[in-house]
Formats: sequence, C-alpha cells, structure tokens
Amino acid sequence: MLRETEWMTINHILLDIYMVNDIGMLTKKVMKGLRLLIPYSKGYFMLFDEEQEPLLDDMCLVGFDAEELKTYINESYEEDYLKYLSDLTTKTPIYQDTNILMDNIRMFTPFYSKFLETVDCPYGGGLLFIRNNRIIGILEIFRSGKLVDFNEKDIYILNVLKTHIENIVFKTMQMSQRQAMDEKCFKSMKERFELTDREIEILRLVSNGSSNQEICDKLLISNSTVKKHIYNIYTKTGVINRTQLLNLLYSL
Repeated sequence: MLRETEWMTINHILLDIYMVNDIGMLTKKVMKGLRLLIPYSKGYFMLFDEEQEPLLDDMCLVGFDAEELKTYINESYEEDYLKYLSDLTTKTPIYQDTNILMDNIRMFTPFYSKFLETVDCPYGGGLLFIRNNRIIGILEIFRSGKLVDFNEKDIYILNVLKTHIENIVFKTMQMSQRQAMDEKCFKSMKERFELTDREIEILRLVSNGSSNQEICDKLLISNSTVKKHIYNIYTKTGVINRTQLLNLLYSL
C-alpha cells in the first residue's frame, strides 16, 4: 500500500522522535513529520497530566490561531465526540470522524456546528492515546471542505505509527514527571537545610551517580573543594554517607 519512499519517510520520522526527551519538542516533531505523509489543513497534539488537565504549554498547533484554540479549549473540547471512544476501549484507537457518526447526525452535533464548521474543517481523524485506562493525549488532524475525507491509506499510516508514538509519549511524560519530582526534592532540600546554590549543584551530580573526580571535571574545581562541599552538605542534613543523603533527598 505504501511506496518505498513513504516507508523511508516513516523510518526517518521514528528515528527523529525516538531521540526526543522533551514533551513540547516531541509534539512538534510528530505533527511536522505526520504532515509529510498525510496532508492536512489543521491539527493539534495535546497531552494531559495525571489530573486530566491539558498541558497547554507543550501543545502543538498547526493552522489554528490563538482565538480558535481558546474556543476549542473553553467551549468545544467537552463536546468533541472522539472522547466517547475512551468509554469503549482501553487501548489507543485510530478514529475517523465520519466513522464515529454518520454525516446526517454528525453535522447537527454541537461540536460540528460550533467548531468544525466555523474553522472550515469538516473532516477529522487521528489518535486518542489511552494508557492505564485514562486519556494521556489527543492527536487530531483536520481537512478543509476543499479536500476529500481521510482515506484507507491515511488510516493505515496512522496504524503504522500508532504504537511507536504512544510508547514515546508515555516514556517522555514519565521522564518529565520524574524531573518535576526531582526539582521539588532539590527545592525542599535547599529550603529546609539552607543549602547554597553550589551545594545543590553538587547534590544534583551526586544524585546522578557522579564520583568526586567526575564532579571535579564537570565543575572545574579541585577534589578538596568537592570534599569540602560534600562535608558541608552532610553536616547540614545530618547524614554520614551518600546513601543516607539520597534516601533523605527522595524521601522529601
């Protein structure tokens, strides 16, 4: 069904996004790569936190302006009928609006009349990412009335990419959550034990498993200076070794 050049494009896209560790960059690369394979007029890639709140800072918009995004988030998101798919499956589905509802019904839904029609994008489709029985992201692409609906080949391409994108999204979100938790731990340590900025910098390296010599090389300071900083950290926090220090750090 796909030409050799299209398979090569898929491979390049996957190699590119597998190297990404930042959520915002990931959504941008996925949307840009997808457009090379499936032409679309507008689209967005939105991820959600554990409270099911959209991560708007990391959202990627293609073709939508700020006002259209505001309308979607504030008025149309809750009416988007693709969300109903999450009640029907525990796995990430590929969807096509015209397969969810027949046109004689779909065209009279609030989501169609209030949003799709106003942005001139009657045809929609994409991926609803579900992991652990909750929605973790939505990738939705639209075609204007001047273009035809998505076809079997478009759906096939989404199916090829689906598992890869889902796994990368989940991995990247876990890393982001871990980094956020780490930052809270370091902030708590700094405030609770009155650690200096340099001591926090060294604590970060210690938590990453760096030896004293590696800390010297990274910070361009002497070994005696590193030992002095670590001694001060131990004294302020009341621990006697790295194991106790890390246990204290992550207990916060």
